[in-house]
Amino acid sequence: MSFSDWVTIVSIFFAILLAVFKYDEWEIIRLKHYKNFLWLPTAFLILSGMSAYFQTNVHPRWLDFLWSEIGLSSGLWSIIWVICFFASAFDRWRVFTKKRPSDALIKKYRDYLETMDSDKFSSIFRKYEQYFFTSNEVASWEPYKHLLISKKWWGIAPAHFKELVFNKPARFHKMDRNVLKSLLESQLSDLPFSQLGKEISSGGDLSEETPILNIFLSDPSYIENTRHLGLLSTIGNMADEYFSSTDFFERDKPVLSLKPSGNASDQVAPQKTIPYFYIKLIDYYWRQALKTKAQVAIFYSYQTWTQNLLKSAPVIDPKYDEYGIPNLYINAVDRMLSYIHDWIDCLEDEELTDLEWAGSGFIELKGRILAGIQKHHKSKVPKEWYAEVVKQFIGELITCRNLFHDSFNPTFSLRPIDLTVVLSAFNVLTNDDYLADNDKNDEGYQWLVQFLKAGNALDEELSE
Repeated sequence: MSFSDWVTIVSIFFAILLAVFKYDEWEIIRLKHYKNFLWLPTAFLILSGMSAYFQTNVHPRWLDFLWSEIGLSSGLWSIIWVICFFASAFDRWRVFTKKRPSDALIKKYRDYLETMDSDKFSSIFRKYEQYFFTSNEVASWEPYKHLLISKKWWGIAPAHFKELVFNKPARFHKMDRNVLKSLLESQLSDLPFSQLGKEISSGGDLSEETPILNIFLSDPSYIENTRHLGLLSTIGNMADEYFSSTDFFERDKPVLSLKPSGNASDQVAPQKTIPYFYIKLIDYYWRQALKTKAQVAIFYSYQTWTQNLLKSAPVIDPKYDEYGIPNLYINAVDRMLSYIHDWIDCLEDEELTDLEWAGSGFIELKGRILAGIQKHHKSKVPKEWYAEVVKQFIGELITCRNLFHDSFNPTFSLRPIDLTVVLSAFNVLTNDDYLADNDKNDEGYQWLVQFLKAGNALDEELSE
């Protein structure tokens, strides 16, 4: 290779570099401390230039060993060094892009995240941050936490980013709580179109198809950490914000006033109404908590959401006597009560006798919901429906007593619920399930009789 050929090749190479790498990228290259990666390619480039130059010019005698003694011409050596230059440049580039980013570089990425369009940012990040994609260290995403905290990140991250991120849930729980909070908020704010919305809509169990739910609920430690980090409060706060938003009043209220369709019970979220997504998310939480025996505590989001829904619901016509649910407001409340019933059934089916706290908590939650309906929204629910859910509630009291025995002693009173409804529900339950004398000897049934007598002034009626 002649020296002019070498100059041509090098000129073309650098022209391509200037064309390919824009100003924004040169800033990133500078902040990644590129000089530490240039010495080897630079050495090969200098050697190839020297070899090409001395092909037509006299070289110092002390360089004879490079080609004369071996029998290779300087032109051939220049080709060898050029090949070494490109090979080392490629290798150094790979190492360069897999280098852990500095704080200054992350700050630059944050600026770009706010100012660049999503495609451009995605392209740059993918090109220069192979460390993010390839490192197997659990803490490898720690330098990127200030990026992951940004809600905009979750909005513009392309599918291949998300697939990688969502398939490594353990890393999230090693990072700042605000990373998980940002992820959760971005998913909830984009319901029903977010990835989380799609997973909830499926209604199935956790699997490879539910990466977001897996991050929060696939392991008992994740569930406990979700609680510890206050992310359940995040769900509650965002739900409360939604119930007071214009979206709720303009989009969901007209839909919730409609009568449920025939297949509404088969849909996780009829008409894609947002409250149902929140309701189902809590169901996922408790089903996984019970399944994995995570150490968590009861919370009362369902009670708050029942009040928010029925506050907006229309008053039922006093002459309404049709059996069934007249609107989706009540359907949503019925869905919450049904889920609580399912959780109690899960305790019984799995014989989780060591989770008495869960049984007592679910009973307390359902009792509060029924008492709140009685006190504030009696005119907004059908009498037949309310009587039926009270009957189901009394049956759940028996279930929990039979499962936990003396450990189950709820402290609340049924007085906030209409005692006439309670007595009627008890009588219907007795006639349906405990009519025979042998059935009345059931431990839970006997305890319920005493519970009603002791706390609810029904001695005379129950003794008849």
